[in-house]
Amino acid sequence: MLPFIAAGAVSILGVVMGKRLAKAHNRQENAHSLRLKPGLKLQVLAHHVLEESHLVLATEDVPMDNRFGNKTLSSEHEFSQTATIELELGNNKRVSAAAKTDFWHLLENKAELELGKSLGIEVGSQINRRVRLRFATDPGQFVRYRVIWQQQSQRGILEIRAGRQLFYLPYLVAYGLSHAVESLPGESLSPVQKISESTDEEHAE
Repeated sequence: MLPFIAAGAVSILGVVMGKRLAKAHNRQENAHSLRLKPGLKLQVLAHHVLEESHLVLATEDVPMDNRFGNKTLSSEHEFSQTATIELELGNNKRVSAAAKTDFWHLLENKAELELGKSLGIEVGSQINRRVRLRFATDPGQFVRYRVIWQQQSQRGILEIRAGRQLFYLPYLVAYGLSHAVESLPGESLSPVQKISESTDEEHAE
């Protein structure tokens, strides 16, 4: 599960939306008790993005010891990683009470459609990425390279109207898959060359 941290302190918009969330607290708490009416429609009135960042999925270290060498030491390595596009909605305590209701499923589906459209993603799908890297270390040097796998993340609030009621639905979505290479602090960095990279996306069944 994704770690859900309450939005509101991220930006000025977060403070404003936090006040609105407080006003709508009672309606949110009682969302699971609503009965679906025939023809009930949900409409996304606004989509507020509070924060965009990266989530680290995994790291892989490659030590390159050339302290006793008299020529450049090079080595090729292949790495692979799989990530799932995940969406977490609401506050965990409220969700646990409402998660089994038809109304909550409607909210969830509406949120998935809205975020899928705005980010070009499909919640639940998987991404497989493979990358081949060549590392080089100069004579007399010891370098420890770190390959970092990460996903993009977006935190925000959806304003959704259901009939005559208005709901402020916090969300956190993790999507995409990328990598970065760095050396650990205090160690020299020699050039890293990318050999090849391939990406596959598979939809979860």
